[in-house]
Amino acid sequence: MKTKIFTLLGIVFLFFSCQNELLDLQEDSLQSFSMSSQLTASCEPDFESLHASLPNSVSIQTTANPGDDAYFDFDILNTDLAATGLQGWCGDVDGYLEVEGPYEFNVYSSYEDFPTEEFENPQNFPLVNWILNQDFIGKVSSISGETYTYGMVQWAIWELLDDNNCVNCFYLTGDVKDGWKQNRAALEAVAMEIVDAAVAEGQNFKPECGQQVALMFIANERNQLNQIIQSIIYTVDVPEKVMEECFECEGKVTELELQFNGDQEATIRVETKKEGEEGSKIVFEDNVAPGETFSFVGNDKKGTLGTEIKIYVNDIENTKIHTSCSEPIGPGLISGDFEVISGSSREGGELCPVETPPGGGDDCNECDGKITRLDLQYNGAGSAYIEIVQKKDGLVAFSGNVNAGETFTFSGKDDKGTLGTEIIISVNGSVAQKIHTSCSVEIGPGSIFGDFSVIGGASRNGGELCPVETPPGGGDDCNECDGKITRLDLQYNGAG
Repeated sequence: MKTKIFTLLGIVFLFFSCQNELLDLQEDSLQSFSMSSQLTASCEPDFESLHASLPNSVSIQTTANPGDDAYFDFDILNTDLAATGLQGWCGDVDGYLEVEGPYEFNVYSSYEDFPTEEFENPQNFPLVNWILNQDFIGKVSSISGETYTYGMVQWAIWELLDDNNCVNCFYLTGDVKDGWKQNRAALEAVAMEIVDAAVAEGQNFKPECGQQVALMFIANERNQLNQIIQSIIYTVDVPEKVMEECFECEGKVTELELQFNGDQEATIRVETKKEGEEGSKIVFEDNVAPGETFSFVGNDKKGTLGTEIKIYVNDIENTKIHTSCSEPIGPGLISGDFEVISGSSREGGELCPVETPPGGGDDCNECDGKITRLDLQYNGAGSAYIEIVQKKDGLVAFSGNVNAGETFTFSGKDDKGTLGTEIIISVNGSVAQKIHTSCSVEIGPGSIFGDFSVIGGASRNGGELCPVETPPGGGDDCNECDGKITRLDLQYNGAG
């Protein structure tokens, strides 16, 4: 198996919330903008790896205010994100942060869980991400004809993340500390174009490969005057998910990772067809919860699983999986209550994903030794209470509310794990259907019994059931008329 590593590129932007100021919100005309031209086609972003790679905290020193085409210049002093001469922006106008530090900040991505209470409008981070991917600075507005500046971008960020915007708005026009204040109305009108565009086009925005994603630094200490240090946001390139190289199965399967999809915790046992080097067929045995994955490796002298494995659930055979490479096997294969998550073969290496065909893709055989499991779909008109009882011993195989169109699964309750020779299905307390489960009558995916369709199932000796063709009339098991007619289906053949 190959391990994929991505590197966070060093181009970053930092948003600093740097002033404690107020201003009424304003509205203006709407301008439409295109998405960043940095988008990379045929690439899947890897946010999971990005989030896993982030350090818990970093140490930051601010070095200039204003910065070069940004509100701040700053340095990250430690961790893999360490760099100097970075540019930053204010994330909010509460708290304080000037040219000072170093301070410790906790690190979060704007697309994972973070302390939302640190921002008045955290739901607007997709809009902020959208703005930072448009390269506004230096562009000429098609509405006002003005050129967008870093100060306008900074003002737009405050407008989206804060309940109130800046009052003095220091250093939004470069070295002139109060330049923005001197020409407030005209500058804010142009900056509002950026806000309006983000609201119109940036809803639910999530960066793709070739774009930038905003990360946040949230201070975990106060400054020397015991003031709250403002939160910081910075961006990194969105990493590309590099798929693991895979190959067709060759030389028998050597290891498998499976997911158990049963409805309750069970003891799972996996056995190979022949005994291994240590004289045992068992390659895995343990309690497994629904949705949990487990792994095992081959036990023969070549380290393979041989030609076939059998999987038992609570000592009852649930399914078989061919491991000889004679049939498709790989991630995505579903067999019984199990799905292949990953695996490898002796000569081919990592297994490629496979598509599971309709019916579950399980290797199937004729019913033999009575039914052990059935997956039924209820096709009634609405929700109903379904109870399924085994005829011979009266054991309840299933009981519960089932919605129309819903599929439910149940297993045999006798001492051999079968459903016996017949099951009786009651709907809302009334017997609705009987199904032969002795294997004397054809049964499998596609069989229809009244309001119930067989989706899948297994027999004790045959394993997974093969699909069957339902004959005209619904395919219900039929018998001689006994006890008066309960239902008739009529076709009208009149002339009009």
